[in-house]
Order: sequence, then structure tokens, then C-alpha cells
Amino acid sequence: MNGTTAAQHHIEIIETVIKLYVSLEQSLDHCLSEIGTGAVEEHELQAHLSASRAQMSDILAGNPIVKQKLEQECKRLLSLT
Repeated sequence: MNGTTAAQHHIEIIETVIKLYVSLEQSLDHCLSEIGTGAVEEHELQAHLSASRAQMSDILAGNPIVKQKLEQECKRLLSLT
């Protein structure tokens, strides 16, 4: 993997991690809101979260320890909702 390709791969991983945590944050925010009048509906939040988790799972398939830790973190955050 040359430098440009490696950098692009790392950028894609970072973008996916950000999407995952944004989805988790939106899910928590939505649960905290009594009215639930956010710009994104619950089913859209769940779809974004599921897609982000699946994408991260694919990316981390070769690193089971990090994959497990990330999944534990997701479960912990989702248990708050």
C-alpha cells in the first residue's frame, strides 16, 4: 500500500468512526428529548446507526480486539437509551 492509498484508507476509517459516534449521539439525543422533534426520525436514526455499525464491523474484521471493544462501547451507549 503506497502512502496515498494508506492515507485514504485511514481517512475512510476515521470518517466511518465519526459517522458511528454521530449516529450514537443522535440516538441518545433523541431519547433525551421528550418531544422527539428532531430533524431525523427514529427509524432514520436506527438505519444510520445500523449502517455505521455494519461498516465499522467490516473495517475491523481483521482486528477482533478493537472490533470487540467498539461493539462493547456501542452496546454500553445504547443501553443508556
